[in-house]
Parts: sequence; structure tokens; C-alpha cells
Amino acid sequence: MKIQKRQAGFTLVELITVVSLVALLVVYITVELGQSNDDAKVAMTTAFILGSIPKAASSYKARNFGSCALIDDATEYTASGATYPAAAGAGTENPVATAAKKNLVERGLYQKTPWDDYWSVTYTDTTRLLTVSIPTTGSDNPTQAARDIIKNVTGKPQIDTVTDYNSASDVVIVTYHCS
Repeated sequence: MKIQKRQAGFTLVELITVVSLVALLVVYITVELGQSNDDAKVAMTTAFILGSIPKAASSYKARNFGSCALIDDATEYTASGATYPAAAGAGTENPVATAAKKNLVERGLYQKTPWDDYWSVTYTDTTRLLTVSIPTTGSDNPTQAARDIIKNVTGKPQIDTVTDYNSASDVVIVTYHCS
């Protein structure tokens, strides 16, 4: 009696099962990475608000006799030869390039948020407040990103005030005292 050897290999059912399980894993991992990517950007923005902006303002103050009074003075830029796009409407390279922002960017701040949106800053001489507006419109969930950032920075000593979330603009507005 002759015994036939069974051929080695996988059946079609086994292959389809493995491929479908791998596809499910890929979908799950892709979704999780997308969410953690936004979480990482919220953390980067929080660090930017709590660390980078106060340090840049402090650096400016140190070079200007302890004052932020001239941080929004555009004449300092025309004399230095720095070239930044002018403040203009949407569609320009940097629609929110004020002199104050230029002074802060020159001290190491990025011009854009982690979501590739332009942030803006203004200085009010009478109150000596720097007001920074950080949009979250490039986020997968701008509302949640803004709320998370506000929750992370509210009550911190570096911050003077944080505005409540404005769903119409998806912008976090933070003020710093810069005397």
C-alpha cells in the first residue's frame, strides 16, 4: 500500500484569514497613529505656549533694557535688513507677520503651528501685554485640540490670561505680561 505525502503549504482559507487580520491591524494602527499625531501636536503647542514664547520675550527684554516697549516697532526691522512678508490678507506667505512676531521669530520661534497654521502676536503698550493667537484649524479636530491646549495652559504662572474657546475661529488666545 502506497501512502501519499500531503503537500506542504497553506490553504486558500488560511491565506484569506491571515490577510484580513493583517488588514484589520493596519487600519487600527493607522487610526491610532493619526490620533496620537494630533495629541503630539497639542503637546508641542502647549510647550510652545508655556516655554518658547516666554523665553523669546525674555530674550527680547534682556537685549532692550528690560522692556518690551519697542517689540512692535517696525523701524527696527527696516534697519536690520530682515525680510519678512508684510502683514496682508490670506494667501500670502505669512499673513500675520507683525514686527512683534518678527522679533520673537528672530529669537528662535517657529513661524507656524504644528498644524502648519500661522500664529500671530500683538503688543499693547498701555497694558504691556503680548497677545498671542494660535489657530488650530489644521488639526483633525480643531475644537478638541483648542480645548486641550486651553486646559493645559490655564493657571500656569507664565500666562497672564487664556481666552475661552471660540468655536467660530478655532483660535486659542493667550496673553503674557511683558513689562
